[in-house]
Amino acid sequence: MVLDGLHHVTCVCSDAQRTVDFYRGLLGFTLVKKTVNFDDPHSYHLYFGDDTGSPGTLMTFFEWPRAERGRLGRGTFESIGLETPNVTAEAVEEDPDGLQLRLYPGEKPRLHDVVAIGNPDLYAGLFADELGLRPTPVQDRTYFRSVYFRMPDGILIEIATDGPGFLVDEPREALGQSLSLPPWLEPERPTLERELTPIG
Repeated sequence: MVLDGLHHVTCVCSDAQRTVDFYRGLLGFTLVKKTVNFDDPHSYHLYFGDDTGSPGTLMTFFEWPRAERGRLGRGTFESIGLETPNVTAEAVEEDPDGLQLRLYPGEKPRLHDVVAIGNPDLYAGLFADELGLRPTPVQDRTYFRSVYFRMPDGILIEIATDGPGFLVDEPREALGQSLSLPPWLEPERPTLERELTPIG
């Protein structure tokens, strides 16, 4: 197995619209997919990236309306580095939920790096037998396939495929405009659209 780099980083937000306003409006990311948490479909799962959601450009957010501002600790991100055409010099910014962002000028929005609070020695041999990692079965996330496992320091790692990508259920010009659901959740669409707060 070859790992090419960061595919996406997943975080939590307490207000989907406020998060859209920040990442799309202030930082220039595109909302490429407005869907739901497949494991808890009564909450949003938002994907931000470049205009097609290329692997390596993606920030994703689960909306948990009662979530408190983030706190640093074991098994969490200290900060996330992002490239964006909306800055002309390196800067530090905090998102609406307290996530620290290091911003770098770039031609298009993309992930730059992640700084996690954990034990870096554990990651040198990520697939070493002695770690005793217990990966999940392959999960179908519609836009990619994933395997998850938790590191001994508490950080949840997801290894994802590049494809099939975000154009699998929407044309490029319509990305992120309407609620996208996997086939098994389509019967719940009326209920979910009634429960979820509309995002503009």
